[in-house]
Amino acid sequence: MAEEEYDLWVETASMRDFMVNLPFWVITVVAAVGFFIVMPVLALIPVVLGLAYFGITWLKRVNSRYRLTSQRIIVERGIFSRQTDEIELYRVIDTKAYENFAERMVNLGNIDISSSDKTGHVVIDKVPGARAKREQIRNLSEKVKQERNIRIISNIDQAEPGHG
Repeated sequence: MAEEEYDLWVETASMRDFMVNLPFWVITVVAAVGFFIVMPVLALIPVVLGLAYFGITWLKRVNSRYRLTSQRIIVERGIFSRQTDEIELYRVIDTKAYENFAERMVNLGNIDISSSDKTGHVVIDKVPGARAKREQIRNLSEKVKQERNIRIISNIDQAEPGHG
């Protein structure tokens, strides 16, 4: 009898790293001050562009949803149209977590998941505790593979050392 599927976590992409994205804020402020010195009305240009960039980034992130269930990883993205990618946990081949400096400061990161299905790979962007979540995905995928008695055979060319 198949196990009933249940959610382990549901996340949306976070904006926490945006608040510590120093280069963005410095460039915006310097441009606004520079334009203000030349012609005060021009100071609105970098302010409006900065707010537009912030708004677009916020819309993209709030409309990205990630779910880890007991059987699948589900990634939904899109503002006006929506794309949903699903990876069965037993098809997960590899996982990677990476964080840039600003993300590390606020405990965010990205998880790259490679699979053996047509989806190929998905990236879970800007989630809190990315390293722990990556490890959870890896452990759960191994557990599901063992339960289903699935073995992964790699097609990576493994030449002997010194030959090739």
